[in-house]
Amino acid sequence: MVNIIAVTREPKTYQETIQLPYSKQWEQAVKFEYAQLQKLGIFEVVNGLPNGRKAIGSCIVFHEKRDGHGNLVKFKACIVAKGFSQIPGENFTDTFSFVTKFSTLWIFLSYIAYLD
Repeated sequence: MVNIIAVTREPKTYQETIQLPYSKQWEQAVKFEYAQLQKLGIFEVVNGLPNGRKAIGSCIVFHEKRDGHGNLVKFKACIVAKGFSQIPGENFTDTFSFVTKFSTLWIFLSYIAYLD
């Protein structure tokens, strides 16, 4: 059996989304993402910046979610900060990354081996 998955070009900018046939769905995805960020307290809107500071930009990443048959099921929009523009010591002082414990890794590998 051969599955044919429709390949479409996901929009790169918000301006592109408003020109597409699914513009209303993309707009809803952006509004949902913004509402989620506000609900979780991820950021706060402030008036003005401290002297000598520049705001860190952001962009929206768009993605179409499809099921196993290639049918379009959801429109996703993620608002992300352009972290590459940050300057260590000026915009941030600490970094954090997840570290896997070897004991956890061994448990997963043992379970995978058990399942063959």
